[in-house]
Amino acid sequence: MKRKAIALLLAAAMGLSLCACGKTSGSEATKDDNDNNVPVDNGESDASESKGISGEEPIFAVTSGVSEDRIWVEFGEGESHSQALIDTDGNALFVSDHVGDHTEVHNGVTFCTIHAPGSGEYNNDLYILDKDGKEITSFVDSETRYDILAAEGGNCLLYEYKGSSHKLCFMNSKGEIYYSRDIDSNASKWLSLTSQSVVKAGEGIYVVRVFDEASNTSHVYLANFNTPNVVHSTNQKRFKFRLGCIVFDGDDGASYYQALPIEAYADDAAFEAALDKVFEGEKYYTAGENRNLFDMKSATKGATIKYIFEDYLVSEMCTLDGYVYLSLCDRSLEKSFYVVIDINGNKLYDIKPMDKDIKIIDMIDGNLICKDGVILKTGEKVGFDKLPSDLKLSRDIYFSYGCFANTGDRSLKEDQNTGVFGYTSFYGGIMNGYYIPRPEMAEDAVEMKFPNSIQTLDGSKVVTTVKVG
Repeated sequence: MKRKAIALLLAAAMGLSLCACGKTSGSEATKDDNDNNVPVDNGESDASESKGISGEEPIFAVTSGVSEDRIWVEFGEGESHSQALIDTDGNALFVSDHVGDHTEVHNGVTFCTIHAPGSGEYNNDLYILDKDGKEITSFVDSETRYDILAAEGGNCLLYEYKGSSHKLCFMNSKGEIYYSRDIDSNASKWLSLTSQSVVKAGEGIYVVRVFDEASNTSHVYLANFNTPNVVHSTNQKRFKFRLGCIVFDGDDGASYYQALPIEAYADDAAFEAALDKVFEGEKYYTAGENRNLFDMKSATKGATIKYIFEDYLVSEMCTLDGYVYLSLCDRSLEKSFYVVIDINGNKLYDIKPMDKDIKIIDMIDGNLICKDGVILKTGEKVGFDKLPSDLKLSRDIYFSYGCFANTGDRSLKEDQNTGVFGYTSFYGGIMNGYYIPRPEMAEDAVEMKFPNSIQTLDGSKVVTTVKVG
């Protein structure tokens, strides 16, 4: 994805302009039994272009995680950068100067958009590539706009706009749209729907938030890859979707939760009923003098702790996987501390001073994931290249720009005040045995130095260049 557009700190535009269901480039189209367009690969593609570049070029930015030994990067020096899908040895498999956005490789495929020069700001071509960069199929249609909202298991969730028609669609790796649903909208132009409008709410389940300016109405769609289906609600109450749960967040200035696990809802009525139910029942307060330890992942309540915790003030708390991270300060508000406790309020280790270099960005199974390493459940801090061999983290780590604000789902961040979720730029992480360093601020404090290397956790392999040609 183009990094020029995300030089500002949190400009995280992952909008994908995709064109489909018309003339194809590098493929032929036929019809299936339901009269859907089914692209047929003819083995030709002109999307990959190196413009005579050969040899090794420095990586400017890593723009995806490592998946199936494949990574998307930008490379080159100066103002002009090219994009490439590479393997973990740095070999370029697909190169273009006009990639709009891309997904990670899953089930052997990746979706990407290629901007057609001179075709207009929003006219991109959609390409589906295999893990070796070979085109499976592609779409070109100046009358249709597609934005990729999410991708999982070799399929993707799309927003389709054509004329006055707005739809959410599921597309498979062959380019077949196998499910679609109309978006309720009076808008006569495309809606500003990108992956910023989406949160991963559970395995295969994504929430799409749509604000229709024409009717001044907010819409929520729950898209389920597993079914597949999409259900809809215009419920205006304050709620969030986190870690497989629908969460009620207090809208009266207090902070409290009532959470229910997300299910596969048969229709809109069942979804609406679930949203209504989440506002009923016991509320779990996370602010004020008494604070409930409430694990949103399992929707279970633990012990209650005081605002003053062992002579320290609780400034922040977050509960995940049955453990609670507490950010503390002394009564003078001059010094910071931290500790991890279990959901029953028992400390895993003594309260420790917060070193100015510690940047806590996530917690997995009671282990604090920091900017430069992991604080284990024993309280010991180790670097990413010195993790204990018996430490098995339950999921990949995707760094976020902010401090301990993500949901643990693919760099997703939450605005704690509005409950709005969105993808941030890719900021590195640990996945599939590889470590991609977290970016640093440039000396001018305006632009970021994006991650520009991939290395194995044991440090035996470090990739800093792209081999082109």
